[in-house]
Amino acid sequence: VATETFETGSEADLLTVASSISVAQWVIAPNLPEFTKRHPRIRIRFLSAIWPDDFNSARANVEICFGSDKQVGKNAELLTPNRLIAVKAPALDGDLHSLPLIEAVGNSSGWKDWAAKVNNVPEAQILADSYGMALHLAAQGNGIVLVSELLIKHAMQMGTIEQAHPAAIPANEGYFLSVDERNAPAVQFKAWLLEQLARMPARVDCMGTEIKLPCAIPALSVDDIVVRAIWELGDVLDTIFSNHQDIMFPVPARTRRTFRNPEHRFH
Repeated sequence: VATETFETGSEADLLTVASSISVAQWVIAPNLPEFTKRHPRIRIRFLSAIWPDDFNSARANVEICFGSDKQVGKNAELLTPNRLIAVKAPALDGDLHSLPLIEAVGNSSGWKDWAAKVNNVPEAQILADSYGMALHLAAQGNGIVLVSELLIKHAMQMGTIEQAHPAAIPANEGYFLSVDERNAPAVQFKAWLLEQLARMPARVDCMGTEIKLPCAIPALSVDDIVVRAIWELGDVLDTIFSNHQDIMFPVPARTRRTFRNPEHRFH
């Protein structure tokens, strides 16, 4: 009934997108002006959907749902990047042990997995029912959230959030895209969305695995680039030494302290 009430006007060139609220808020909305400018004749109707029944009743041309590969349809495509990273508000000082941890409940991956694969952390203090809400709480300075990397590109570019730790862990669930390939606007929307996600530059983490870094690289001087490279190297060495304390590496402690000056932080 609610969907029928929403259906007004001509159906010609009306694209119906049933999406996870988190993706609609953090991924689609910030980039949508580019799509509407590119396709000015396509009208878009967004339906927020959380549970499987929401998608079944939506009669959408495009569906973006959250779950595991066993829960989604055979033709659904996993959206990437699909890792979990820790982020916080830039003005919030502290680390994983001194700040409240925020967690999106209902997922099989979380801070317990982080503790097992990266380093031990306290129990989450703030719980939310979606990554989108958890990310909003972190952006408002409430703590550090372990969130899907897919959602954070625009927020990182705008300086709303920053990474709280250089590591990333795999996610057991993710966001899946499925479209009605017979519908031209749906196919165009799919191509546009995948294009947005493909713009995220790649980097390699300390374990040699390629990850996506969802942030823009600012124009830097040569000196700034050198300082930033040493800063990043310090984070890599921290992770290596924490996992392999038997490794000896002749780097004087005063050298590390020199480049830990807060003025050399790049957000």
